[in-house]
Amino acid sequence: MLNTVKLPLQPSSETIWDSKHRLKDEHGTPIDVTREDTLLRVAKALSLQEKDPAFWETKFFEIMTRGCIPAGRILSVYLASASVLS
Repeated sequence: MLNTVKLPLQPSSETIWDSKHRLKDEHGTPIDVTREDTLLRVAKALSLQEKDPAFWETKFFEIMTRGCIPAGRILSVYLASASVLS
């Protein structure tokens, strides 16, 4: 079993998430309130291609919070600074 250790987000990582990956409306108001909202949005988008989207949305979210990076570099800033597997 893996243990996840939460680390504080580095200021530069927060800036990158906010400026590049956080969903905002046309006025610049954040729709993704937290980084987890961003991961949930990505998990939902990925799951739409599957036969059982509800099942896969949960699975994709779980694996992203454990370190799998399906969007590569895009989400690596979030995951690298949000947790360390020990």
